[in-house]
Amino acid sequence: MAAFSNLIRLVPLQLEDLPSHPALKRSVEQKRPRRKSTASELQARSTDPQKTTQRLDQSESEIIEANGRPRIGPFIKTILDSAVVFIDETLPSTFRPGSDKSSAPAKTKIQLLRRDITAKELSKVDWLGSEIPRHPPDNVPSEAWFARRSRHANQRSDGTADFSEFDYGLRVDHCKHEGEYTPDVFDTYKVVDWTIPDALTEEESSLADYQDITMSSMYNLMIHVFSFSRKMALAAYPSCQSISRLAQRPL
Repeated sequence: MAAFSNLIRLVPLQLEDLPSHPALKRSVEQKRPRRKSTASELQARSTDPQKTTQRLDQSESEIIEANGRPRIGPFIKTILDSAVVFIDETLPSTFRPGSDKSSAPAKTKIQLLRRDITAKELSKVDWLGSEIPRHPPDNVPSEAWFARRSRHANQRSDGTADFSEFDYGLRVDHCKHEGEYTPDVFDTYKVVDWTIPDALTEEESSLADYQDITMSSMYNLMIHVFSFSRKMALAAYPSCQSISRLAQRPL
């Protein structure tokens, strides 16, 4: 099973963990989360300390800017690569299938899946030694993940949709559209929207496997109704979203 990602977690990223943006002007160099050396790097450093340190510093500078923030290219690639592993490997092998439910106007049933990750399991997350280091949180509670799975005829007709329609409804403006089919979500607010440099999506780029890349920080405003007390609670959930589609899977 793939190791737990340090970025795709329910614990929110700190401001200093995010790539540079005009709205985030404060330098974080003093708070920079130093990447932890691996065992092979430590062994190489003991053999030739000066040369190895120079190589590691150069490698880190390709990932981390001088102000301590991660460069946007490596940051997005790490998230998207981790997401592919999550969808293709982690979800099918570790999520527990639940009941099937109807979801009008879809004609097919929707299967609900869940995975609970304990705090003990999350203690294995390598916060500093991963490709993109981030500040270890003070407290890492257990996590509950949910997924929906369904199969639909790939056509534009009542009760189903073709792939381009699903892509528009689930990927494009994800938070906005989520509110249309999730009753608890009554508003979304975009805090920061990063501009993706054209050079990052060129054919020779490390992100060439992905298309239509977007990255933003959002707040989902939700209302929870507690049936046992008939009380309502307003909650705001922050999220950092990197969204794209794989280039080898055309619409």
